[in-house]
Amino acid sequence: HLETLICVDILQWRDQKPERAVYHWRLANGQEVDFILQENEQLLPVEIKAKTDTRSRDARHLRTFLDRYSNAPRGLLLSCDPEIKQLEGGILAAPWWAVI
Repeated sequence: HLETLICVDILQWRDQKPERAVYHWRLANGQEVDFILQENEQLLPVEIKAKTDTRSRDARHLRTFLDRYSNAPRGLLLSCDPEIKQLEGGILAAPWWAVI
C-alpha cells in the first residue's frame, strides 16, 4: 500500500511537466528499483521500503542502478523510518512523509 500511495504523488509530479517521466527498472536476476524519475536527461532512482529501520543493505539495488547509469548521481530510499540518513554512495534514506 505504501508504494501505491507514493506512486500517486510521483505521477502527479510527472504530469506537471511534459519532460518528466516515470519508469520501473528490473534486471533478469531479480534486482529492481521501484521508480525511476526522469527529468530532462537526469535520473533519480527511488526505492520504497515499508520498514521502520532502514540500513545500507536496503539500498543495494539502488547502488547497482547508480553504478550502471552515469546520469543518476544519487538515489532515494523512502520508508517509514523517521530518521533521515545519508547512506553510502550518494543515497539518501528518508521518511516518505518528509519528501512526498
